[in-house]
Amino acid sequence: MLVTHYSICTAMKFVDNLPFVGQLIESKSFLEGYRGAWFRCKIKDYGKRCGVHNVALEYIDFPDEKRTWIHLYRQSPADRNLVSKRRHLMLRPTYPQIYHRNQMPDTRDISEIIAIVDGTWNVGDMVDWLTDGCYWSAWITSVQDQENVQIQLPEPPAGEGGSYVVPRKELRPSLDWTPELGWTVPISKVGATSRPCVRLMQPKSPGICEK
Repeated sequence: MLVTHYSICTAMKFVDNLPFVGQLIESKSFLEGYRGAWFRCKIKDYGKRCGVHNVALEYIDFPDEKRTWIHLYRQSPADRNLVSKRRHLMLRPTYPQIYHRNQMPDTRDISEIIAIVDGTWNVGDMVDWLTDGCYWSAWITSVQDQENVQIQLPEPPAGEGGSYVVPRKELRPSLDWTPELGWTVPISKVGATSRPCVRLMQPKSPGICEK
């Protein structure tokens, strides 16, 4: 069955039991120079001080970096002018396994949600660009040729800004994740009626999610 979100019970289980020490996750940063980027990490420790939850992270692609403590929830600089400032969860599960539509596995053989792509990119597609050891959120502004596309990073303070011509092979489809809905496909920059560049597939028989 093709769906647009991760199973809610699995998503809630992830948050209810945060953090799992040793678990692989992705984390984002609001530090200038890294806004709009996702890093592959492993949770090494967990603590709570003055009611604030913190996690210690080990950065998979930066082995020389020391263990870093971050707040589990933070306010985004992009929300600083809003009357109501929401707090953002800084972690999410590891990105789903990607399969080309011509190599889709049997749903009876998968135990986790997977992402299905057809290798086609279009203007407006939301993407993650792998460079400098992390994934940068962006969208496609033009298709250059069979090998390259042009992308735009969000302007500050949401991102670092900038337009780049990048190889298609360095891109993956952007996905959103929330505790309530799990993984979802973001709306294209050209509108909700455009063809999504990725579909999400659940296991055919996921079973019962225990609390």
